[in-house]
Amino acid sequence: MNLSSLLPESGVQIECDGYVPLIARSVGCTAFPLQYWRTGDFKKSLIEVGVDPSNGAICKITVTSLAGIGSHAFQMADLSATQAGLPCISLEDWAGSSRKDVEQPVEATLIGNRLVLQFGPQRGQLTTAIRNGRVVFQIDQSRIISGIEILELSTNELEEFRYAVGITA
Repeated sequence: MNLSSLLPESGVQIECDGYVPLIARSVGCTAFPLQYWRTGDFKKSLIEVGVDPSNGAICKITVTSLAGIGSHAFQMADLSATQAGLPCISLEDWAGSSRKDVEQPVEATLIGNRLVLQFGPQRGQLTTAIRNGRVVFQIDQSRIISGIEILELSTNELEEFRYAVGITA
């Protein structure tokens, strides 16, 4: 996902229901139908990112499944240096399709009440972090969104998330 522009911060609503591990919806996004960028190994892990087809704004993030959860992130955003906003991604290379599948590893880490999702192999240092409410987008030096962090998961959200991904402890 190549970062193309930034809209003003809108905030997000987080839902963890014990079945779908996590859904984060950008407040005020009413686009329908969304286009979907999907990543993971498609057999064990799947993350779907819904984008507004008119401007590329990230409207929805769905953690559909995860192969496992680690306890140590490779890189985490420095929250004191985040920029506020809602990222928009480039839709140029979608060729009119409503879905783009990018098969790559997804590393998930749960550190306290912070979920860190990293996409694919490390491609250099993080240069920017963009925060929309409780969601932080990790941007690497090539302006690619290389990870997403969900902050401040409540006790109930953590319990539902853990149940949905099969964590018993």
